[in-house]
Amino acid sequence: MTPSLQNGLFQELRQLTVGTIEANEPMAKHTYFRTGGLVRAFIAPKTTENFVEVHQWLCTNDIPFEIVGAGSNILWSDEPFAGAVLCTHPALTELTIEGDMVQAGAGVRMSRFLTEVQGKQLGGFSFLYGIPGTIGGGVRMNAGTRIGCMKDVLVDVQVMKSDGSTETRSAEALDLNYRRSNLSEDEIVLSARMKSTGPLTEDELKDLKASKEYRKNTQPLQYPSGGSVFRNPEGDAAGRLIEAAGLKGRSIGGAQISELHANFIIADGKAMSSDVLRLIREAQAEVYRVHDVWLEPEVQLMGPWPHEGDV
Repeated sequence: MTPSLQNGLFQELRQLTVGTIEANEPMAKHTYFRTGGLVRAFIAPKTTENFVEVHQWLCTNDIPFEIVGAGSNILWSDEPFAGAVLCTHPALTELTIEGDMVQAGAGVRMSRFLTEVQGKQLGGFSFLYGIPGTIGGGVRMNAGTRIGCMKDVLVDVQVMKSDGSTETRSAEALDLNYRRSNLSEDEIVLSARMKSTGPLTEDELKDLKASKEYRKNTQPLQYPSGGSVFRNPEGDAAGRLIEAAGLKGRSIGGAQISELHANFIIADGKAMSSDVLRLIREAQAEVYRVHDVWLEPEVQLMGPWPHEGDV
């Protein structure tokens, strides 16, 4: 039987943690959808060393746990979770720049990373603009936009395995493809090393400005959402397919397929994660019925979803 975080174990974990640990914490406070139920322990260590120490304690004691960054592309269950959530922020947030090389912890937010590298006039990173979340999640899903992706700049990553051992893995070894890598669920990105493509140019700044205008005009940025819900199928756009299937504006509970961009599901602050998931399922089914195309979500299900596998 898997142990749960009853009072004795919770107090032991509290004493071990150098940083913040919250009991019975609503995950709605830690996800971009602003949805999600209570977790027994939400842990945010201050240092890399303590992050690794807490991770090993959870593994040794057979406590169920999940790793989260900014919570940008996850849909956390509404059900209570008897285990722990281990957050990469603020522990894994060191960022150093030496020449054209940038080393960033997995918990570094994309927005901060972009500000830092552009402050040093380093080019090649503007594709990160508008991508929510952290470097760790960005590596895992090969995050990108219309003007580039992580694969274009990534050199290598430091990865921790479930047994606590770490290794440096080259970008080539990650087999990065469209919104995918070969990192397994029990492998944790601790940091990533990236290389600039050269000085920040006027052409890149123009592309960045165009991306900012496009995002402002086409995405529902004023509402809670997890960003793009579905991967674009080859040769087409998920948003176009959903809109053509007549689903723009469709709502369930407090969640709605955005009327501005159909590949966004927005929440009204009272939505449940189950509302969002039902819209995801409905969009998949209707797009398949109308277009014979099965949409694959970018959003990941996390937490104790009943009777659910992968999205």
